[in-house]
Amino acid sequence: MPTAPPDPTPDNAAALQTLFAQENAALAGRRRLAMHKAESATADADSSPTPPRVGMAISGGGIRSATFALGLLRGLAQQGLLNRLDYLSTVSGGGFVGAMFGRMVEQLGISQAQSELAQANSAALDWLRRNGRYLTPGGARDLAIAGVTYLRAFLAIHFESLLACLPLAVLVMAPHLLQQGAPNFDPTGWQAWHTLWWPLALALWLATAPGVMAAYWVARDTPDPNLKRSPPGTRDLLFLVLFTLAVVLASVSSLTILDRDALFRGQGSALVALGGLLALWSCLVGLLYTQSRLMLTQERRALAVARIHNLLTQQLRTLTLVAVGMAALGALDVLSWWLLEAMQNDESWVQVLLGMGSLAVVVLRALAQPLQRLAATTKGRSMGEWGPTLLNVAGLVGLLVLLCAWLVAAQWLYSLHSRCPP
Repeated sequence: MPTAPPDPTPDNAAALQTLFAQENAALAGRRRLAMHKAESATADADSSPTPPRVGMAISGGGIRSATFALGLLRGLAQQGLLNRLDYLSTVSGGGFVGAMFGRMVEQLGISQAQSELAQANSAALDWLRRNGRYLTPGGARDLAIAGVTYLRAFLAIHFESLLACLPLAVLVMAPHLLQQGAPNFDPTGWQAWHTLWWPLALALWLATAPGVMAAYWVARDTPDPNLKRSPPGTRDLLFLVLFTLAVVLASVSSLTILDRDALFRGQGSALVALGGLLALWSCLVGLLYTQSRLMLTQERRALAVARIHNLLTQQLRTLTLVAVGMAALGALDVLSWWLLEAMQNDESWVQVLLGMGSLAVVVLRALAQPLQRLAATTKGRSMGEWGPTLLNVAGLVGLLVLLCAWLVAAQWLYSLHSRCPP
């Protein structure tokens, strides 16, 4: 049965104080050795170390936790931080690596152990790689378990990728879904655009970017930088009135061209007129925004102009990035439809491309770790800097291929649905 803790009698308190003093002395001695500090003859053994105490706990989980813990220790060793660890607590799979680390510190010292773990081709890590083959499956039962494990991992990875790609696929196909809800929409008139994302991106940029640039242009300093609430000058006011009249006249004259049916049919004259009107109204709103803000601000004119310039620069950058992102969605839409049509037409190059892509994935998977070790051990700018970058680029290309595959599947399902009679 569990027993209650002892009463805090004076004897127990004295024993605890002695234990704490011994722990502090041992911790101070460890730090002097780890930090390469010479022991002082006048050092007080009972004094606590100045830096805060650092401990690391490694959880269990079999070979997975051991592999993770080894990578964690290697990362700390490469940063030169292992000598800062005062306490180490491990359990189960983490105990494998914890015992190895403790043995290395006991036999080699903390400095040499840290150096061995930091190097990718050290003797200790080479020994682990050579003697880790006991994990290789052997026999029918182990091979069956390994096969099922790989199949489970394969299905889980692709199911997770499906859940991640599904919102993006719906976003890419959003114009197709919206056009079905517009009975007057004529898709034949928009075939020259290939995808509705590109005219939408252009329309967004024309409706916002010219106004931002016009607002930036009209925000100018005055000879008196301390001036506040300055009304627009005669020249600026006259220009604003004339520009407003021009925008209104252009809008009225374009009403005959900008009818709803012409826009739904994608007629070139209607689209040009709409784009021009969006740009003109955007410029007018930008001019009015800057003039009104400069008239109502309580700040000095120079400071207000600087803040307006900074704000408008950030807005123009954001709007341009959004337009580029919409154009990228259109590119994915066009690419996925193109691949789907090629697959439905039994194009021979599609099979060749799929075979080469599968071979490239296998080769990349086999050479990824050797190339990483080569890049880590190679000195100089060539391989040491470009190796990880090329691997990252290859990984992004693989992610793009996976995304296109799911987009093609989504477009295929959409095409089947659109062919079915209501």
